[in-house]
Amino acid sequence: MLCKAILLETLVFGVCNELLGYDTIVVDNLLNISLNDDQWRQASLPVRNGGLGIRRIQDTGLEAFLASTYGVVELVARILSLNDDECRLLFVSEALEEWKKTCPGQRIPTEPQTQRQWDDVHCQMTLAQLLESATGPDLARLKAASTCKSGAWLHALPSPQLGTLLDNNTLRVAAALRVGCNVGEEHRCVCGATADRQGHHGLGCTRCAGRFPRHHALNDIIRRALVIANIPCTLEPPGLCRLDGKRPDGLTLVPWERGRCLLWDATCVSTFAASHINGTIRQAGSAAKNAARHKHTKYNSLKATYIFIPVAFETTGVWGEEAKRFIKEIARRLIERGQDRRCLAYLTQRLSLAIQRGNAASIMEEEGTELELEALYRRYCVRLKHALFVSALCVTLACSVSLLCAVCVLNPPRKRGLWGVKQPSKPSHVTCYVTSQAGRCCQACVAMLAAPPRQPYQPVPPTAPCINKPATS
Repeated sequence: MLCKAILLETLVFGVCNELLGYDTIVVDNLLNISLNDDQWRQASLPVRNGGLGIRRIQDTGLEAFLASTYGVVELVARILSLNDDECRLLFVSEALEEWKKTCPGQRIPTEPQTQRQWDDVHCQMTLAQLLESATGPDLARLKAASTCKSGAWLHALPSPQLGTLLDNNTLRVAAALRVGCNVGEEHRCVCGATADRQGHHGLGCTRCAGRFPRHHALNDIIRRALVIANIPCTLEPPGLCRLDGKRPDGLTLVPWERGRCLLWDATCVSTFAASHINGTIRQAGSAAKNAARHKHTKYNSLKATYIFIPVAFETTGVWGEEAKRFIKEIARRLIERGQDRRCLAYLTQRLSLAIQRGNAASIMEEEGTELELEALYRRYCVRLKHALFVSALCVTLACSVSLLCAVCVLNPPRKRGLWGVKQPSKPSHVTCYVTSQAGRCCQACVAMLAAPPRQPYQPVPPTAPCINKPATS
C-alpha cells in the first residue's frame, strides 16, 4: 500500500503502460475469479459506484497528480514570491489536456485540490459507459451494485472475533456476483433445472441450502439489535392470526409507537429471478418493492392491531425503502441508549454480510449435487429400515393387545381380573374394563421391550468367615 501511495503522488499518467503489470498482478492474485475487460473496469470502481474498490493506477494516477499540483501551487508561489497566476508548475497543462481527453465535455472541479472530485467525474463516466453497453441480467446487476447499501459488506472490518470475516469461498462468490463473473460450471440442480455459470439459479431456487440460514440470520440480527435497544421481542410468535395461523418473523413485546406493538417479516428475493428480472432491469430495487407489497397483502388482517413493517432485501444487496427506515430507527434508539454513533453502519454491514453468506451457501451447495443425492439416498435407506422395524413392532403389539382383549371379554375371571384388577359387576362396564386391561398390557410390553438385557447369573463365591484366633504369648 505504501508503494502504491508513492506511485499515486508521482507523475504516473505518462508512464501508465509501464505500470499495467502492477494491475495485472493484483487482478491475477487477489481473487480466484476470471475477469474480462468490462468486469475489471467495474471492479476497479469505488464501492459507491458499484465496484470492488480495487483501484487501478491508470485510473487514479492522473487525478492524484492534478489534485497534488493544485494543492501545492499556492505554497510554491509563496516560496518563490510569485503570484498565483504567474506560478506555473511543470506538466500541469499536459495533465489537464490528458484529463480532458479522458473525460470529454467535463468541467474542472470546484475544489481541484481534492482528489475525490476529480475521481468522481471519471468514475461516473465509466459507470455510465458500462450501463450503456450492458443488457439483460448484467444491466440489472450494475444498477443494483451502484445503490448505496449493496456494497456495505465491502466496508466491514474483516475480524473473526466480531464475526465479520468472510471465508475464501464466500468472498469469491460475493465478488463474482457483484461484477458478473462465472462462479462455476453448468450442472443440474437438485430441483431438476440447469444451474447457470453465473449462479443466478441458486439465488432463486426454492430448494437452495442458503435460503433458511440467511432468513434466520437476518431475523436474529434484528432481534439482537432490538434487545440491545431495550425493546424485548420474540421470533415467530404463534396465535396472532386465528383464521389461517400466519406467523410473522418477529413481534416486539412492548409498544413500538402509537401504543401498538411492532410486527416485522424479513425476506430476501433474487434480483435475477424470472418473475423479477423485467422490473430490476428498469429500476434497481424493484424486486424488494414487490416483495414488501406482497408482505403487506399477506398480513393485512394484523395491521389493524399491530404496526407491520416488511424488511425486504435482494440477493444483490439492495434494500427496500421500509427496511432502510426501520433499521435507521433501530440505530437511532441504540444511540439514545448510549451505543456507538456508528451503529447504523455496523448494523448495515452485518445485514449485508448475512445476505452474502446466504448467497454463497445457496450457490456452493448446488455444486456436487450427485454426491448429495447419493448421501441422501443412503440416509433414506437407513431410515426406511428403521421405519419398517418400528412398524412391524407396532403391528405385533396391536395383535397381542387385541388377543388379550378378546380373552378378557370371552372368558373373564370370576374373582380377580388380570394383574389383580377386580372383575366389573355390571355388563355396561365391559368396554372400560377391556380398555384398562389393554392399556396395562401395552405398558407391560413396552416396559419389557425397553428393559436392558439380563446379565447371566454368576454365583457369588462364599466369603470365608473371619476367625479371631487368640494371640499366643
